[in-house]
Amino acid sequence: IFLAFTSNMASSGLRDIFAYITKNKLVDVIITSVGSVEEDLIKSQMPFLMGSFDMDDIELHKKGVNRIGNILVPNDRYEHLEKILQPFFRKIHDNQKKTGKMISPSELIRELGELAKEDSFIYWASKNKIPIFCPAITDGAFGLQTFFYKQDHKDFGIDVTADMQRLAEIVLQSKKT
Repeated sequence: IFLAFTSNMASSGLRDIFAYITKNKLVDVIITSVGSVEEDLIKSQMPFLMGSFDMDDIELHKKGVNRIGNILVPNDRYEHLEKILQPFFRKIHDNQKKTGKMISPSELIRELGELAKEDSFIYWASKNKIPIFCPAITDGAFGLQTFFYKQDHKDFGIDVTADMQRLAEIVLQSKKT
């Protein structure tokens, strides 16, 4: 069973349902955008806030707040994400130097899930060995943090094509999907 969703679904209220689904092993594979992953990780540690659809984006920006529809994300949430990701990338990079192998996006998300709390779908996917495939791992705030890390660590990399074979094998070896 494949579950695919976009990041707005995770940020706008279905995140708890995705966590329930992964905790109870109701799916075998998840395919999503990196925004789902980063927002799930952030929300597992710091909540987003409720606003309204008609709020003034210019005024919100002056206050250091981002808006996703009627959901407000203060800048400190993204600063918190940076505090999580930079040491995480260092750990992944150290392992890359030891093994000589770049990590795949699904492996990276599985390890990242270990840093999330129990209300997180990436936590439960990691714990229950449900792969999360993310074709655009370098998008969003996650991609920006990857870029920042790579500025001082030129040999760091994520093999964005590594999951293609694994995903194809899951599809081709399944009796029914």
